[in-house]
Amino acid sequence: MIESIGVERLQPQPAAAVRGTARPEEIGAFVGAAYGDVVAALGAQGLGPVGAPVIRYALGAMDASGAAQVFALEAGFPCPPGFEGSGPVERVELPGGDAVVAVHVGRWQELGEAYAAVEAFFAEHALERAGDPWETYLDGPEADPHRTILTAPCR
Repeated sequence: MIESIGVERLQPQPAAAVRGTARPEEIGAFVGAAYGDVVAALGAQGLGPVGAPVIRYALGAMDASGAAQVFALEAGFPCPPGFEGSGPVERVELPGGDAVVAVHVGRWQELGEAYAAVEAFFAEHALERAGDPWETYLDGPEADPHRTILTAPCR
């Protein structure tokens, strides 16, 4: 279920993330390891996450049928501005500017509903993509249902 959707003006947010590629069935293992690496790298610098965990997916990672075979992604956490990358953990930035923001309530496996709603919103409001989308997970795996924010930069 889409709880809300609209355009919001965002401020840039530094983040610490691990970049990589994964097949759909490998994403959970990749993300779990990445989150652990990010928390360790932040902790080694006396820092911690300053927001909920995120995954940003690269656009254009689909095959001719429209199905994803391998995703290019970044998994991590928003972090303080002073973080310096370490090992596999890089300092990245979640961009500022306008973005379509949808709040999805339901199982993570149902996030396709949020992506479809965002695509429809883009079309209805004559918006264009301005970067790769990311998902922000407001609840852990024990929650039922999950609340996830889908953010898609636009212009």
